[in-house]
Amino acid sequence: MVDQDIYVKLFVESADYDKVDAFVASCAERVRQVFTGLVADDAKRDGDLDRVVRITDALWEVGRGSSWDGDLRFLEGLPEIQKSGSTDGKLAVLHSVAMVIFCAVRYRSYRNPEDAIRCSIFALNSSSLLSDYREVEFDIRSLENNYQRSDVSSLSQVDALEEVNLLAMKVRAEEFSFEQLRGEFF
Repeated sequence: MVDQDIYVKLFVESADYDKVDAFVASCAERVRQVFTGLVADDAKRDGDLDRVVRITDALWEVGRGSSWDGDLRFLEGLPEIQKSGSTDGKLAVLHSVAMVIFCAVRYRSYRNPEDAIRCSIFALNSSSLLSDYREVEFDIRSLENNYQRSDVSSLSQVDALEEVNLLAMKVRAEEFSFEQLRGEFF
């Protein structure tokens, strides 16, 4: 696993829940298109894909008070979560990106900072694995790290989350997700 950026770790351990909600939503958004794009060729998975998209969208409902239990059970049952241990190839990428979303939902369920830190680490790992899988010479991991640091900076500089443009954060994360899926970074 990739080492966690201390800057992100300190933020997650000290920020209020709503700010960390936004942070994990952004991490999940940055991998959503990678997950859906790599699974989309299996027509039997359409229901899974729709649910992952709905879950990722719901993560942006910062401070949402409803239960995440059903979403956690669904994610735990995904084949990508079940198949851990692969260190390269498509399966490793899929496991890692699914774990980003799973850890984000776990954070929202239990408010354990360790889940948010794991979400961040899996996002970094998935970027490294995706670079290898796509045989992209460009360092996607450093971009993910920069996005995480930028999110932390934006969220740390405000007193109230309402001062952060969550839609702009989401759009930026979504664009990076598409870039990762396509392997185009320029």
